[in-house]
Amino acid sequence: MIKFFRNIRRRLLRENRFNRYLLYAIGEIILVVIGILIALQINNWNEERKLKNLEVSYYESLYQDLLQDSLEVEFKIRNAQRNIRQINNVLEFINNNYEITRTSIDSVEWPRNNYYKDTLALIHSVSQAGFVQFVDILKNTIEDLRATGGIKIIKNKDLKDDLLEYYNRDKTRENWNLALIDSRTEMEKSINKVLTSEQRTAYSREEILLLKKGDYERFVQALKATPEFQENLIGMLHLHHRIIHQSSGRLMSYITDLLAQLRNEIEKHQ
Repeated sequence: MIKFFRNIRRRLLRENRFNRYLLYAIGEIILVVIGILIALQINNWNEERKLKNLEVSYYESLYQDLLQDSLEVEFKIRNAQRNIRQINNVLEFINNNYEITRTSIDSVEWPRNNYYKDTLALIHSVSQAGFVQFVDILKNTIEDLRATGGIKIIKNKDLKDDLLEYYNRDKTRENWNLALIDSRTEMEKSINKVLTSEQRTAYSREEILLLKKGDYERFVQALKATPEFQENLIGMLHLHHRIIHQSSGRLMSYITDLLAQLRNEIEKHQ
């Protein structure tokens, strides 16, 4: 093609048709410039398409992270509810003059699908009174966005602001959780005063059934001799109620709203 145009220019020069040669040369330059501009535009389109695909992939990753967060919140709420039932078991026992009646101790379900009743439920409830799990959200995608500067790719300003607020609030939740470690530590100290290490780790039904009458009586006496135990129990009860309130309220509302926004952005680009 280049040789073809070169031959035309040479023929025009040989024929002394300089004006036509000049016009032809200018036209050829214009065509080259147009070709370059088209190539640049195509390249820009390709880059924009790559950025758009990357943006959508981030939306999808954030969506999956938040979906897992919603499951995490539901799981931790169920844990807190179970812990509240167990703490109430122990408080009911203490308030009932350290005696078990048919209605004073609720059944306790353990992940191994054993249902503990009466003395078994009581011992198990005491052993687990210091157990607490806080919500731990996924931050893989947002940390990648922050580290790479990819947060700029998100064009929807409202969505970007809501995402940043959601993940920035997690630091506040982490600080709150750290502040509660002392409550859990004090509860654990109290438990260790009333239960032996063997009793605390006897999670199978058969092992707890081996608890002798004398051991149970010593457990009750130790419980009576530890007045701070009830105070720590009440503190843990408030803690679990706080976890439920914190998780089922604003946190779940944030997650639900962000999932809807991300789903809308993903559908817009399909």
